[in-house]
Amino acid sequence: MKRVFAIPVILISLISVIPTVHSADVPVETKAQKDARMKWFREARFGMFIHWGLYSVPAGIYDGKQIGGYGEWIMHGAKIPVADYAKYAGQFNPVKFEAAPENRSSS
Repeated sequence: MKRVFAIPVILISLISVIPTVHSADVPVETKAQKDARMKWFREARFGMFIHWGLYSVPAGIYDGKQIGGYGEWIMHGAKIPVADYAKYAGQFNPVKFEAAPENRSSS
């Protein structure tokens, strides 16, 4: 019983020594300052980071069935055996990947 009571007391004690952030500690910047800070980002035209792996080979389909909502979790969600999933490694070859869309609009 003492142990059950001691754990919350210890946690509360630890929380009380954690420094808190006050709004006065957060730097405030003007729109001009933010624009200057973000200039490099806008000029580089960053916008999305795309990653992919073996799960892109089956593209959401396993054993002839559409497996929705899993993406990189398809092996887990569709219960694909390791030996079957490992076969995708021989098919995964992103060397010819081209990020540029065929019909790029000017912006």
